[in-house]
Amino acid sequence: MNEHSLEYQLYHDFPTFAKLCLKIEDKKGRLVPFELNDAQMIVWREIKRQIDAKLPVRVILLKGRQQGCSTLAAGIKMWLACTREGFRGMTVAHKLKPAAQELFGKVETMYSNLPEDVKYPLAAGRQTGRRLKFDEPMRSVMVVESAEESDAVGRSGTFAFGHLTEIPFWPKADETMAAFEACVPDEPGTFIIVESTAKGMGDWFHRMWTSCSRAVAEGKRPEYWPVFIPWYKQREYKRERTELDAPLTADERKRMRKYGMSEENILWYRSKLEKGGELAQQEYPDDDDHAFLTSGMPYFVAKRLQKIDER
Repeated sequence: MNEHSLEYQLYHDFPTFAKLCLKIEDKKGRLVPFELNDAQMIVWREIKRQIDAKLPVRVILLKGRQQGCSTLAAGIKMWLACTREGFRGMTVAHKLKPAAQELFGKVETMYSNLPEDVKYPLAAGRQTGRRLKFDEPMRSVMVVESAEESDAVGRSGTFAFGHLTEIPFWPKADETMAAFEACVPDEPGTFIIVESTAKGMGDWFHRMWTSCSRAVAEGKRPEYWPVFIPWYKQREYKRERTELDAPLTADERKRMRKYGMSEENILWYRSKLEKGGELAQQEYPDDDDHAFLTSGMPYFVAKRLQKIDER
């Protein structure tokens, strides 16, 4: 394949494949081409770095709400299924209903709307439950399971791709993760994407995030490369000033300088605080430390500790 040909790009460049071949439902329920948003591009660049370095792709994502990480993982899984013969990918959600069913719905939507040139027929009887299998010659398999069905996770053979979501909410996280990791060879061309919002401290996700972040800081190769996705990187998380808006406070200006936020970011966040209070702090953290801090203790305690940290 010529590296400048479209065929080459569709095989090697996921954003190109996504834009030209995948359809997703936007927040208004419209079917639109899958063009990666700002948060998704942050994640993809890290995945591409590992692919180019010929490493097994291992990423742990700490995210805020509605940043599209699950859609990104579903899209990468479909890309690999359509371009790599014999691909096997599994997604594990924290609950069967609605999480696993919704994630499989993303896969079904993408498959149903593939261009005919890359849409392989399904093997007879293999579009069942939460499982798709392509017929010959591709033989790709995509499965969505629930951590509630922990016996099914890790006992379905070898996989090249795993997407593991909201692990702090899994009933047997340590046991289920160990079982699944044993199913994915530690080789280039394999992928494990772990993604979650924070839910306090001490669980598998927090321990793994802390360990991996420490390894990177010490110049070592981590088990998973940590990626924090700041809410303020989302282009739509902004609001224009109105005549009813009070001037920015000293704390808000300090926050803008620290994180490189805009005034429009701060005003958008104000609206979230007015509606959600403590919940907004949990769902839209400024950095990884505050994500775990605000999700694991009462709001007023977290705010006091945050002020100490900022001194």
